[in-house]
Parts: sequence; structure tokens; C-alpha cells
Amino acid sequence: MADDKYWALYADPTKFPKMIGPNSKAIADQYGSLLPLRPGWLEVEQIVLPAVQQMMSGAKTPKAAMDEIAPRVQAVLDRTK
Repeated sequence: MADDKYWALYADPTKFPKMIGPNSKAIADQYGSLLPLRPGWLEVEQIVLPAVQQMMSGAKTPKAAMDEIAPRVQAVLDRTK
């Protein structure tokens, strides 16, 4: 759902990217929330982030990366219920 007042912050070519910090803070202040951390979250993050980096660099397809990490992430989730 678009919010016109925030879209205007990013649509102004004089403000991006110079004002990305204040613009992002304005959006986060209204719409942001902390992630729901749970036991095992940091371990899952250490598994997922390298896979995301591989996808972004083109080293792996999203499917290959997710197929590789899914069982590892599930094992952490099962162990840290």
C-alpha cells in the first residue's frame, strides 16, 4: 500500500540518495517494528545471509540456494522450539 507523503520523499530527485537516512527513518518511525527474535534466530541468520549473497551475486539460483539451506534452517528451528 503506497503512502503518497512518503512516495514524495523518494520521488524528489534533490533528496535521493542524500536524504535516504532521514526518509527511511520517517517511514520506519510510522511503519517499522522490531523483528520477532526467537531462540536460534542468530544461527538461522548466519545460514541465510550467505545464501542471499550468493543469489544476489548470481553464484547460485534462488532455488538452489534455498534447497541447500532449507534443511539446515529447519533443523535449527526444530532444535530451538
